Amino acid sequence: MTKKNQTVLLVEDEMSMQTLFGFALKKAGFEVLNANNGKDALEVLSKVKPDAIVSDIMMPELDGFEFREILKMNEDLYEIPFLFLSAYNNENNIIKGIGLDADDFIPKTDGALVVVNKLQNVLRKREQAQSKLMGQIAEATKATAALRGNKVAPETTGYQISTYQKNDEGIPGGEFIDFAKIGDNVLAAVGDVSGKRWEAWVYAQAYAAYVRSSIRSFTSANSNGSEITPSAIMNKLNSMVYNDEQVSQNSCTLALMLLEPKKGNLSVSNTLRYPLILYRALTQQVIDIQPDAKESLGDRPESTFSEVNFKLEKGDAILSFSDGLSKSLSKKDKADSFEMLKDAVEASFTREEFDLDSVMNAFIRKSGVVDLKDDASMIMIRKL
Repeated sequence: MTKKNQTVLLVEDEMSMQTLFGFALKKAGFEVLNANNGKDALEVLSKVKPDAIVSDIMMPELDGFEFREILKMNEDLYEIPFLFLSAYNNENNIIKGIGLDADDFIPKTDGALVVVNKLQNVLRKREQAQSKLMGQIAEATKATAALRGNKVAPETTGYQISTYQKNDEGIPGGEFIDFAKIGDNVLAAVGDVSGKRWEAWVYAQAYAAYVRSSIRSFTSANSNGSEITPSAIMNKLNSMVYNDEQVSQNSCTLALMLLEPKKGNLSVSNTLRYPLILYRALTQQVIDIQPDAKESLGDRPESTFSEVNFKLEKGDAILSFSDGLSKSLSKKDKADSFEMLKDAVEASFTREEFDLDSVMNAFIRKSGVVDLKDDASMIMIRKL
């Protein structure tokens, strides 16, 4: 059965054909996006990533073959299921279309229902393959779960700790969120490992395990955890990663936040691309929090990482996030996306109910980006 939320980009310059095939696709439960040629289609793809693309060949400005050639140069767009639709179903066209790794080549004379059925078949096969692979990954995840710890934030009296995490296409990637209890304190981590999808996911497992291994080595020497700091953990991690030739092949940026609930203290060490965002409820200010760190973990053995310490007052909140949000703004400067996120945080706090979903909704409204093109992870700690 076709899922109601599946989206198809129909690239067709003839309005009668666009109407005919568009009607059949909508009747089958697809949401249809229209483009008159390859150039218009690229504009659509800069904003939304559809579940499939059905494209004519003979079109003005940028034809179907040229359009497909451009998609092949972009890894994210190239993997979208792609079907050619043409009135010219001669042998040369078919061979060329298949040579461009199209999932199917459909003559227009076959009719709209054939297009719908072939598209459903392509998507069904992809889903089955992905489901099988996800099952295998789930089994592998069980073996590493004890090392990675728990992505669920621990209950902490007087504080709200929440998370937001989205994987690109629902496939695990190089980002991870982790929590650890250290005595009465809570350590929160947001990590971002270089690379794409499964490869990055494997290395993310290793980095997350290293974080917890570092914590265990500290706690075994100091049972109450009073001398454990984010910068000390970061420095130990740096040494461990540098000496691991396999893991150090993929760089990792990381933010560590240590909350001391009884004192109201928060300590932060950060190597992520962007500063953390601190919201002061009393003054309604949004402040950047960024310790002096310009290197990824394991770059140099002598690297040292600092931290920032401050108190959270009632209503204050701090957010740490990966750069997946900025990568979604393909046509905007990434610095602009950080300012947009700060504005979204400030706007969200004016609402009676505040959570990370409201921040994301505000960000989407301001940026105009509906479909995130990368992994995105956030942690928020707020004093109630």
